[in-house]
This record gives sequence, C-alpha cells and structure tokens, in this order.
Amino acid sequence: MQLRLAGLIPVCLTFSTCTHDTSGPSNTGGGNGGGGPTVSTLTSPPGPTRIAVVGSVLYWLDESDTPLNKISLASATATPTPLFHLTPVPEGELADGAYVYWITGADLYRTSLDGTTTTLLDHGTGPAGAVMTMDANDIYWVNSVASNCSPSCRFAIRRVSKAGGAATPIVTTPDGVIGITAIAIAGGFAFWEEEGVGPAASDGSVGSKINKVSLADGTVTMLVNGLENGLILPPSPGYIPASWHPRGGIVADDAFVYFADADFFQSYRVMAVPDTGGAITILLADTTHDANNFVRSMVSEETTLYWVDENAVRSIPKTGGLPADLAGPRTVLPWSLTRVGTNLYWIESTCCAHRDKGTIYTVPTTGGTADTVIPNLDSPGSIASDPAHVYWTEGGAIGGIEGFGSLRVSALDGSNARTLVESGAAGPFAADRAHPTGRHVRVLACA
Repeated sequence: MQLRLAGLIPVCLTFSTCTHDTSGPSNTGGGNGGGGPTVSTLTSPPGPTRIAVVGSVLYWLDESDTPLNKISLASATATPTPLFHLTPVPEGELADGAYVYWITGADLYRTSLDGTTTTLLDHGTGPAGAVMTMDANDIYWVNSVASNCSPSCRFAIRRVSKAGGAATPIVTTPDGVIGITAIAIAGGFAFWEEEGVGPAASDGSVGSKINKVSLADGTVTMLVNGLENGLILPPSPGYIPASWHPRGGIVADDAFVYFADADFFQSYRVMAVPDTGGAITILLADTTHDANNFVRSMVSEETTLYWVDENAVRSIPKTGGLPADLAGPRTVLPWSLTRVGTNLYWIESTCCAHRDKGTIYTVPTTGGTADTVIPNLDSPGSIASDPAHVYWTEGGAIGGIEGFGSLRVSALDGSNARTLVESGAAGPFAADRAHPTGRHVRVLACA
C-alpha cells in the first residue's frame, strides 16, 4: 500500500485498486488499460481536510453532512461508511431536569439527558444570538426577521412547546433594534430587553427599552423607554441625545423587572421597575472607574438578586440595601451565572476563543470560599442548571470556526462530567499515521 499526495488545495479523495496483467503494458499508467488502477471518488469538493490510516482502514474528514468517514483498504469492493452525521455547535442552553434545550444559529434543539437523542424543535427565520427562556411547558427564543437593515434590525420572540410542534411568534419588534438581549417570563407576560440603535427620541420612543407582551392577548406595553424613564437628562445644545446600554440580562417576578445598565466609562447600575412601568428604583450605582466592569449575568431568588461583574460575585436585596461580595475578588473574568437552591455556579475564563481555559466555580448564596466544580474548560460560553446538574457550552460560534464545540453536563459536585452534544468538527481524530491532504489522494494497492 502506498499514499500518493499531490497539490495543495483539498478537492477530492479517490480510492484506487489494481489488478496485474502480465500480458499487457506495464501497470503504471492512469488506469485505462492493461490492469491499471480502477479509481473511485469517495468525496466531493471541497473536502477532504484530513486523512489518516489505522491498520487497513482509511479515515477522513470532509465538509459534508457526514464529516468523519472510513473505508476498508483490504477490499476492492468496499464502500465508505459514515461514522456520524454533522451536529452544529451549541451556543446557549436551558435545562428542566428532563431535557436540555439549546440554540445554534436559527435552530432550537432538544437533547435527552443521556445524550442519545437530539430533536430539532424549531427552525427559525434567522440567527439572533442564544437568547432564550422557558416556563413549565414552552421555550421562548429570539430570531431575526426580514427588515430594511443589513444585518437585520428586526427581531421576533417565538414560543414552541417543549414537546414539539409548530412555533408561534408572540411579538415582533419594529426596525431599528440592535438585538433582543434577554427574555423573562412571569405573571402571564413575556418581558424582553432590547438594545436600540439611537439616537434617542425626546419622548423615549427610540432607543434601548424593556417591554412586555401579554401571553393571553398579545398586548404590548413599554416599561422602560429610551431615556430610561427620565433618568437620562437632555444633552447640552448641539449634542445628540443618547440612550442607555443594557447589560447582564433581566429578571422578572410578579411585581418588578430587574435590570442593569453601563456607561462603559466609570460606572454601572442595578435597577428595578414595576411590571406595569413607572419610576425606576436604583438599587445600586457602582462607580468602578473601569469601562470593562459591568454586570455580565444576573439571576434571583424570592428576595435577592445575584450577579457577576468583571471581578466579583455579588448580591443585593430586591428591596435595596448594601451589596455583598460573595466569593472574594475574582482574578479571572466571571461571565455566566446560574443558581441551584442555595448555591450559585458561574464560569470564569480569560476569553472565549482559541481553547482559552475556563473553570466552573460554586459558592453558597450567603457567601464563602469558592469551590472548583469543573476545571480546564475549552473556551466556555454559557452555564445553565436543573436541580441535579450543571450544563455548559464549550467552543461556541468561534469554536465552530476553529473546529470544535460541545454541550456538556455534570453533577452539581462536578462528578460524572460528560458530553451530550459534540459538533461534527469537534472531538479527537487520531491514527497511527496521518497526512495533510493534497489536491487528489489516491491509494494504490499494487506491488
């Protein structure tokens, strides 16, 4: 057996077998006679991207829906066998103890907790980031829709049953929205936070907002306007009025919606607004003197808000008061937070690409020493939980470009960590010898 490589651009992978004919010309030609090789094309352009041989089996990666394949080199009549079908890279997740639900691009999936079954719940109209929430029966998630902008500046919130079935758009924004950054469900309403393009209108109708829509009749009410209900004063003459910058998501209960903003200069605020709209209560105005220090992720329980910022895990009573630092100063950036009972779990990582390492930590909601749950995560993205597990993504959109991505789970103490979903380009690919692919690859089983 011999591998022959030629060229630099991956185009196709061909498999050739030969028979000897001692009465004909020497068997060195292109396969058109005299016992020359019979060539079979195994892939189509632009793959393969890598090949390897293990014993008498040839493996290769390509860019098809079955990216890892194999074929026996021991048989002249062997046919390629796909080893798995392409799985997209998970970008964000939720879990309810029965399934984990996750978004990739404009698709919403449901995966069983043993990882054996993944179902497409909804194919949406366009990607809009992994923004989602749920109630007992339904998943609510965001799609971009056609607009007069490029990229789209109009978005829809879709509702789909956890059991499957047709999705229902429950609200669509007008044009002029950068994105819907968070959704929350409470009291028969869906609340959402949207970042506006600006400049802000003098009546607050243009800019960043928090709105709600009735799940019963579709009535939309604006709770926080583009001038943040009067907190943003008119600019000096000659200056353009700016809106506010939502950060960290929203939390809703039966009376209030809690949210945060940032000025990207020296401070951030944590605030509450009645779920009917009206005056905003500033729970915390933190002067950080650091443009990168703002709320990254927020969760709650009945009486308390919890969040992570650039260097702390913090809490404050929903009624206001002094904030508490729960886990001491953090030296690596915390950026995604979840709560299970009386414990908080969060991800810390220097960044989100190139397999930068991250860690999941936990601390009681009353504060204490942070304990490591899972170390050495590859480019971790978001974290979610159910009463018995934590879930997290690795790779994300950038990892998908770099060739890896997964959705993983472990027990709350970090034990039994395992992969539920792994993208088609991810995972190990090793062999006893491997070769960079050429323009054409031919395997010639000739003496």
